[in-house]
Amino acid sequence: MDIELNQMPDVLNAQQKYQLRNLLQRYEGLFRNLPGKVKVRDHFVKVTADNSPKRLQPYRIHIALQKEVELQINELLETWT
Repeated sequence: MDIELNQMPDVLNAQQKYQLRNLLQRYEGLFRNLPGKVKVRDHFVKVTADNSPKRLQPYRIHIALQKEVELQINELLETWT
């Protein structure tokens, strides 16, 4: 993994950049350029018998954001098809 931290704003000092670089290199397998499924562990949620799933109406996306949402969805679909 090629890590270039010099392009970051000066939010981190040299020591913090060093620590971040080491952390990213140590867990390199967790940080990928492509999105994917997390395959760490199966999980489930326990619920009591008196609880039922909540049904919510889908909400609309503001017209100003619609194009960006469509672009991102198409990008994901192209990546994984």
